[in-house]
Amino acid sequence: MKSFLRAIVVVYILFARSLLANIPTHVSVGIFQQEQRIFYNVDDGLPSNDIRDIAATEDGTVFVATAKGLAVFIGDKWSVVEQMEHVDVWMLAAKGNKLAVFGGTEKDQIVAGGKIYLLNRDWLDQTITLPARVKVPVSRNDLSFRNNIMLGTTDDIILLKRRYGNIYKKSSKGSKFTPNTRPVVLHIPATEIRQITVTGAGKTYAATDSALLTFSSLQEGWSPVLPRNGQHSWGLHDARGVTVDSFGRLWFASNQGVGYYDEGWHLFTGHDGLPYNDFTMMAPGTNGDMWFGTRKGAVYFDGENWEYRQGKRWLPDDHVRSITVTPNGDAWFATANGVSVIQHRPLSLAEKAQWYEDEIDRYHRRTPYEFVLEVYVEEPGTKRNWKQHDSDNDGLFGPACMVQVSVLPMQLTVISNQKNVPRRLLMP
Repeated sequence: MKSFLRAIVVVYILFARSLLANIPTHVSVGIFQQEQRIFYNVDDGLPSNDIRDIAATEDGTVFVATAKGLAVFIGDKWSVVEQMEHVDVWMLAAKGNKLAVFGGTEKDQIVAGGKIYLLNRDWLDQTITLPARVKVPVSRNDLSFRNNIMLGTTDDIILLKRRYGNIYKKSSKGSKFTPNTRPVVLHIPATEIRQITVTGAGKTYAATDSALLTFSSLQEGWSPVLPRNGQHSWGLHDARGVTVDSFGRLWFASNQGVGYYDEGWHLFTGHDGLPYNDFTMMAPGTNGDMWFGTRKGAVYFDGENWEYRQGKRWLPDDHVRSITVTPNGDAWFATANGVSVIQHRPLSLAEKAQWYEDEIDRYHRRTPYEFVLEVYVEEPGTKRNWKQHDSDNDGLFGPACMVQVSVLPMQLTVISNQKNVPRRLLMP
């Protein structure tokens, strides 16, 4: 047994030396953007793990909707917004540094009436009380805030129009402005409003259960959008998402696939690399890129490459309810089990190798001989309450694998400092 182990160690040492013999004395590898995720839940200050919606203002402030109020993330800390502690919040929409919030008491997944709260940064500025006849579904619905406010109802979309450049009317009792609570009904031919977006030119698009629809005025009404190119021609009878990217291009998501318009339609299906198509919504990035929420993870497209983010490695729950992207490119996800943010962190290869070494030291390394093995955790995706254990491979394959994985860190160390060779390379 000992002879066999020594033979394995000698082979890996000789392999390592052969690699080291041919490396240059100095190599510059630079800094790389490494993707990482962070989870947030009630332990981090959220009032609830059940996150219904998420939105970010222009200054990068992130807000989330919960049954226990509106929460805001400022300075690496979550807190409930003052004056919004007892509001049952369902939907959010941001415009610049302002935020529109829909809240109200739900019964059978419907809010009768409800209120729209308008916040300037994180301070409550105005409140619009909707008539009780307005029935608002609390799931598979959307709130839009651009020049005007739009909100999906059980059978339509209502529009709260500006008056004289504002969505408020002048009170007869002085200079105070009071909300204009007379919503305009837009008569959309659909029953489920999945997502609403308004272009820079003021044209409205809605992803619905019946079609992808566009609206210019009450006189013209709604008309379907029918994407087509040389390979595809789609009637979007089940549109799941619609938005405008940072370049001003119109995007949509449906069970047939996704696409965008730029002097013609560019359409994508699984044959083009699209990894999943059971969409819930979509959100634009900062450089023409796009995030798609699905019922089983999130999809990212940078304009050339498709990426799929699923499971506890990336998300606290696979069903993505909402996504928002902050100006620095961080993508924030609302789920029924908390919030996740996927962000990029600049790291050198040496820093990345050190991160993995530290994780191994913290959780996996054990016994006086520094054996390494996987550990168990009580809750998937959470590194609290971890437990080490023994294995029949202790003393054989474990040390052999550690010799193997130590080759690359040793090369990196020798490049940066010839004398600093890791002592852990030589296993007992």
